Amino acid sequence: MSEDEHPASHVNEGDLNFLSTPASAPEHHHETTITILDNAMMDGWVKLDQCHSNLGLIESLEIVYHPQRIHSLRVVSTRNIGTALVNNNKIELEKIGLNSKICIQASSRALWPSEKKHYELRNGPFMRRFLDGYYPLHITLKVIYPSHRLQLISIHPDQQAMVYPKEDWQCRRRRTI
Repeated sequence: MSEDEHPASHVNEGDLNFLSTPASAPEHHHETTITILDNAMMDGWVKLDQCHSNLGLIESLEIVYHPQRIHSLRVVSTRNIGTALVNNNKIELEKIGLNSKICIQASSRALWPSEKKHYELRNGPFMRRFLDGYYPLHITLKVIYPSHRLQLISIHPDQQAMVYPKEDWQCRRRRTI
């Protein structure tokens, strides 16, 4: 098979680019809801609910989390996936079909004190890697927090083309009231 006939030969190299128009094919959609409970301001652990859809027609893949920042990882549901096994900080998937989806729950160490009475929510990096390149990834991030104790100050990185922060997607820096 020539290089032009093999899709892996079209792996992108270089800088990260935000797409100004949606990809022509359904891209991997990564939906995350982070819930900051009152105890998170003491220990930094938040509740993580996450779904991955449109994983692609592939024999196997892994969803990997930072080993020191994830615990109680479990699979909640799957669709069009042969097997999904939790192995420490990874979920190992096999026999992924079209229109596939997996949803997980975990505790994630994502809330960090930054200044006096300020917190930073660090989540990511998000990437879809294959061989030596990265492929398009659609990310939806929702953050639920105790509004009587925290307030959104800013979101980073700044807005990019095709990135639409909404008031209920509060993403990064928080302050106690």
